[in-house]
Amino acid sequence: MPDDGTHKNVLAGKDITPNDVAVGDDLTVADDVTITDDVAVGGNLAVTGKATLPNLSFGAHESVTIASGVATITKSNVWLAAESSTSDQLDTLTKADAADGDVVLLRSDTGDTITVDDANIDLGAATRAVAPGGCLALIFDGTSWAELFFIAAADNST
Repeated sequence: MPDDGTHKNVLAGKDITPNDVAVGDDLTVADDVTITDDVAVGGNLAVTGKATLPNLSFGAHESVTIASGVATITKSNVWLAAESSTSDQLDTLTKADAADGDVVLLRSDTGDTITVDDANIDLGAATRAVAPGGCLALIFDGTSWAELFFIAAADNST
């Protein structure tokens, strides 16, 4: 694929087949794109228009044990484990590469209840108790985490 001198590759009105495109820098597509197989993105993926995601996935979860009220995470799908016993409090969430718009799903480890405090995380209440079956979703605004939604623990004992 020719390079236009600005290190941006452009596809305009061309049908491409698998293995036709290898992009080292930026890729601009001038029309709709339908992807029917897996795509691996090593950097950021920005969509400026509408994106339809029929099967949104946050990937495999990571288990993180709270240490002195702090959870240091690296993924967006997180199971929180109590530091000791079966309950703990989360005061601070740390993600080294957090960027504006990042979303994190917090769930509790089996048998644990994690109380998230509003001091450093902007919640819709003073605290949120995340128990098995529940979920707390947060969004990062470039400075701090804020609640998107909270689901109380589900009762699956029907």
